[in-house]
Amino acid sequence: MAEKERIKEAVHSFLRRMGIEVIYWDPETDKFVLPYDIEGKKVMVYVMFLEDYEWVVTLADLYDLNELPRHVDKEEFYKKLLSDNFMRYENRYGIDFEDHLVALAEMRADELEFENFSTEFAGVLNSAAHFIREVAPAFNIPL
Repeated sequence: MAEKERIKEAVHSFLRRMGIEVIYWDPETDKFVLPYDIEGKKVMVYVMFLEDYEWVVTLADLYDLNELPRHVDKEEFYKKLLSDNFMRYENRYGIDFEDHLVALAEMRADELEFENFSTEFAGVLNSAAHFIREVAPAFNIPL
């Protein structure tokens, strides 16, 4: 089995072991697509493979920043996200290439093992829940 297939199959087995029932594979973008309901909101979670499968990245697509309401103080909003990155364990926000706010975690594929993967995955879900439950309401951002 090729190394890429081994890595992909390991991640797929981890997702099943974690009890995730809805798992789609997108062959065009080389990623798993996992629709989630987090705090009553539909959130797309992805597990993708970057740098020719050297990195395994878990990402939750949280919000299109192009739709940020005018009343939001952007400096305070981004300051909150950056301070959460620093202050909250296993919390990391970023902005993707399409100007979407994402929660993410990555690990090297050569260090891929279940405990680390499941911890990073849970961190992404917790970051998404924190954004939906705490951050968006604090800035009156409709989701």
